[in-house]
Amino acid sequence: MLTSNKKAKNKRHPLLIYKDGTIKTFIISCTFFFSFVSFGCTDFSGKYYNTDNDENDTFKMFQSGCESIVFDAFATKFNFDGKDQLFFEMGDSKVYLNNRFDSDKWILQSKTVTSLGNGSFEYDIIVTERSLNSDSDIVDIISYPDGRSEPRKVITRRVR
Repeated sequence: MLTSNKKAKNKRHPLLIYKDGTIKTFIISCTFFFSFVSFGCTDFSGKYYNTDNDENDTFKMFQSGCESIVFDAFATKFNFDGKDQLFFEMGDSKVYLNNRFDSDKWILQSKTVTSLGNGSFEYDIIVTERSLNSDSDIVDIISYPDGRSEPRKVITRRVR
């Protein structure tokens, strides 16, 4: 059966751009949605225990979006702003933590700064790349940026 030209002209193809902006609205909506998804971060909230300890020695992490994590064991908030945050001081040494998300990984840089007393300082930096495996356990790859040692893998188990 033949259709009239009038009906054929009113049909819209979903891949064409129309002057009234309907397809532009769709494209803009998709852009915002996919940019939000691509900047999301892995949620590490949960109850865990270290594989070095028994299951009764647990700790909890509470994550607030991509901004911070609170450990109940330390009662400390770790910000994910890529800035050094003083974690603790001991004698002439200060330990700073720098947290950020890189895709689905939590990058934790620990920097120990020791005053040598003559106005100079010694720096020791350790980088931990933290991610979740298929069982939602935390997998840490720990390394020194200067290559002093091979990366080592540590698993922190999620309490089930």
